[in-house]
Amino acid sequence: MSPSPIENTIPNERLVITRSGGPGVLRLIQEELPPPGPREVRVRVLVSGVAFGDVLKREGLLPGMPPFPYTPGYDLVGEIESVGHSVSDWQPGRRVAAFVGNGANARYVNVPARLLLPVPQAVSDEEALCLVLNYVTAFQLLRRVARLKAGARILVHGGAGGAGSALLDLARHFGITALATASARKLETVRELGATAIDYRNEDFVARARALDPEGLDAVFDPIGGAHLVSSWRCLGRRGMLVVFGASASLRGGRKELLKTLARIARFKLTPGLRCCRFYGIGMRPHSSPALIRRDLALLLQLAAQGKLHPRVGARLPLSRAIEAHEMMNASPVAGKIILVP
Repeated sequence: MSPSPIENTIPNERLVITRSGGPGVLRLIQEELPPPGPREVRVRVLVSGVAFGDVLKREGLLPGMPPFPYTPGYDLVGEIESVGHSVSDWQPGRRVAAFVGNGANARYVNVPARLLLPVPQAVSDEEALCLVLNYVTAFQLLRRVARLKAGARILVHGGAGGAGSALLDLARHFGITALATASARKLETVRELGATAIDYRNEDFVARARALDPEGLDAVFDPIGGAHLVSSWRCLGRRGMLVVFGASASLRGGRKELLKTLARIARFKLTPGLRCCRFYGIGMRPHSSPALIRRDLALLLQLAAQGKLHPRVGARLPLSRAIEAHEMMNASPVAGKIILVP
């Protein structure tokens, strides 16, 4: 029997991006949250994430983003407070995780019940949150896009970041040998994750990768885009794959740099030979969809509960310091996931 849905609104606080621009365009607003609708669940947010995609959206650089003002936040872990009509398989008090795409940076969120997954008792709130976006992204990059198996050799750019550290952790779990670029202060983090560390500011990563693997790598994972893609392409072996999963170069070059990234991807796809290039965005078919995200997250939660994964938290800040969290994401001073706590 379905729990009785409640009909009352509750006070809520949420982060809002008011317009495109720097971190200063973020605001915290207070308002009433309506009761969950049919097939929705009201979740009290325990932790939510800040991702580089939030930064690109805030700057107005991603196509298909919601109109301003809106609440950012791809991922959350929380506790069910109440359920809407037609929800029979969730009970108040259950701890859950969800990929919501936008809207997670708040105290309470009404979430479609179909997006929820239970969080095992052995997995902490912070660990579970790292899995929802960063590890699902990394899993899908490795297994659904590049289809890599044990023994493959890869290069990961930004190996100490949220997605980068997840890629390295999963690569180690799957028996994949990894090289990873990072700044000097983050090289030890990369080594701790089992990868060969490359200081991208003081080393030529192409020369280093070629010296370590003269025949070239099976895959390179590049979240930077722009001219950087040309160097990544040069690291590949005869049948290698360049996987582009971001465009951080566009923060400096704007939409023009984003268009250059897309143009380079198109050019690589037309280049004769067995090397190939793919673009990945979470939720983009055929490699990602709400159903695949939920399926892959369920597997990752199971692996984490068994102690086989080791998510890294770089910073944990209250929701009231969201501007600082976005500044951190812009400057990349931390290694691991940036988390907001209501």
